[in-house]
Amino acid sequence: PIEGDAEFCGWLNKKNTKGIGWWTKEWMEIREGQLVQQQRTASRMPKARWQLSSYALYVRSLETRSRAWEFILIPKMQNGSKRGDKQDDRRKATCVYFNADSAEEFDDWQARLLQHMDEADAAEAESRLNNEDPLAPGQSPADYDVMNVLGKGGYGKVYKVLDRVRCKPIAMKECDLPQKASSLAKQALWSFKVSLK
Repeated sequence: PIEGDAEFCGWLNKKNTKGIGWWTKEWMEIREGQLVQQQRTASRMPKARWQLSSYALYVRSLETRSRAWEFILIPKMQNGSKRGDKQDDRRKATCVYFNADSAEEFDDWQARLLQHMDEADAAEAESRLNNEDPLAPGQSPADYDVMNVLGKGGYGKVYKVLDRVRCKPIAMKECDLPQKASSLAKQALWSFKVSLK
């Protein structure tokens, strides 16, 4: 395989989820927010790809792993669906199991995947910031628990917060105001938009 312009690449063992579940060594690359499994032939077409913004990285405890340096990509639930819903988007995607050959490779892959997943989540939240309806009237910043900062800009910060009323994570933009602005005015200018997928 040609490394080319991949942001990170290397060999990983991947579990076949069909049939017996054999592990095979595959050349993997992180490119443009995707984890790409390359063909073992001269073909430039990838064998498989996973959009990192659609997955969460999961590492089981040492006692429950089937292999020492195993990690799993788990599909995120979309549009507020729950396990068992008829519209559960996870039916279309399955968990993907990987295993590194050493603790060092395991740490490298885990760090890179988490970095790219965070970047993909921030970019997706920012791109959807103006595309959804505002939240219910009557809610205030006190109805939200701040989880982390997704991004910063010229007019303020975008936070990932937990909406306690709707029980789901959303992105919230806080606008920076001059020092003279009252705390009530600052609260009024919080913009409540964008349910995170």
